[in-house]
Amino acid sequence: MHDGFKHLEEEWSKAARRGDARNAVALCDGTDAGWDASGAASAQRLFNIALLAGAYVLEFGCGLGRVTRHLSAAYRHVWAVDLAQPMLDAVELLNLPNVTAVKSNGSDIGTHIKLGTIDVLYSDYVLLHNRKREVFAVWPKLMETLKPGGFAAFQVPVYEQGACDPLSWTDVGIWSVDDMTMLARACGCTAEKVWINPGHFSYEAIGPYHSNLHIFAKSK
Repeated sequence: MHDGFKHLEEEWSKAARRGDARNAVALCDGTDAGWDASGAASAQRLFNIALLAGAYVLEFGCGLGRVTRHLSAAYRHVWAVDLAQPMLDAVELLNLPNVTAVKSNGSDIGTHIKLGTIDVLYSDYVLLHNRKREVFAVWPKLMETLKPGGFAAFQVPVYEQGACDPLSWTDVGIWSVDDMTMLARACGCTAEKVWINPGHFSYEAIGPYHSNLHIFAKSK
């Protein structure tokens, strides 16, 4: 059963140590080429929103660096944040010169990154594995790292009919429009774009905007 960050840290640490960890990634066929291509596709979704070569980026939930390597090639500096040390160990083995690995679940992010210095807060396929109570606890803190005018691009599945919190560390946590409105209010920011899927979620009928990145903007 899902019992918060401690359980997530334990489970993601186990996943990082498995030889088949890459196979667990959506759209990945288990090969190096497939793993890299899936990371490039995820990064491209962010690049389509804003490719700012001089930007400072915080990637929350970097995992094994599937997307990190592509972000590092496009931005000035990337803080790769994850709560599982084995994930960060894998990122450091990539030897990316403009990437700083940070172990954090987000609650203490201000001790690692100076607040008000980040241009882009990015998170893809991460928050859905967290209960909403954890997201509400850490996302406002992560938003504090943004500069005025900075923005967060992040993925959670939003449906007209939201669902309950996940019961295990891998379950999909579905958000409602009201959930997103409350999160934006808690962050003191503007929800510039929220992608809403029709109806309710099911694995047999995944919504057309299930993977899209939502945009929260920090006031200038």
